[in-house]
Amino acid sequence: MDRADLLLLGTTIGYALALLHLIVSLWLGRMRFGRWPFALPLIGGLGAHTIWLVRAAMRFGHVPIISTQEVFALLAWAILVYYLFVQRKRRWTDVLGLFVLPIVLLFVLVALVSTGFKLLPQELEDLLRMPALPLHIGFMMLAYAGFLLAFLAALMYLLQERELKRKRFGFIYRYFPSLSTCETIGHRSLLFGFLMLTFGIGTGIILLRRSDPVFWRGDPIIVLALITWLFYLIVVHYRLAAGWRGRRAALLLIVGFLATAAVFTSARLFGHIL
Repeated sequence: MDRADLLLLGTTIGYALALLHLIVSLWLGRMRFGRWPFALPLIGGLGAHTIWLVRAAMRFGHVPIISTQEVFALLAWAILVYYLFVQRKRRWTDVLGLFVLPIVLLFVLVALVSTGFKLLPQELEDLLRMPALPLHIGFMMLAYAGFLLAFLAALMYLLQERELKRKRFGFIYRYFPSLSTCETIGHRSLLFGFLMLTFGIGTGIILLRRSDPVFWRGDPIIVLALITWLFYLIVVHYRLAAGWRGRRAALLLIVGFLATAAVFTSARLFGHIL
């Protein structure tokens, strides 16, 4: 096992310990043992994760976004960074880690068992040298992270709403955020994700214009990405202008995330960077 694999292994252990502490703390009483036993392995894992990404970029000479290993490692990093940003400001998002950390841990495990290096065609090598590419990738990864947390907040909202309607006051009632809190997480994550998606598509258009003399070829992935952007534009508009809230807004966030996930998966299957 080389140093890169050791870094990913250390990342996995750190995230797993943080998740285990979170589960035990919530089971026995919210953060009964304090926050540091949760924060230290999480920050340590994030540090090893960041070092791995930097080493991968230096080793391959490009933003780590080509192989399956690179994609899942970078996406897990973006999700965790955005989660920590949200969690830093809101103490009530501890339970959100029960949803976020298993996903992050799964992505890191996929990266750990996947093959890293792959040969690239010349046209893709040229694309990877463009200065706008890191911005495009960064914006898109943060957009996915924002939409994922909006999706998870919507799920928490629906679960909490169902428990309240059935007058069940178990684990979900005790530990989940209130309905208004779930709305706040979902709304802010939606706005953040939409802003990042807009920037990501904008920088993607710049890259496409510079890499291909024929600007529009009717690429189905580009069409799907634009449709997804229009969908989120409509959701943002009606949340801000018409005040859409509650169950309907939560369902829209879930549908939007599923559409985003489908576009991301299709892009990878058809050989697109993002």
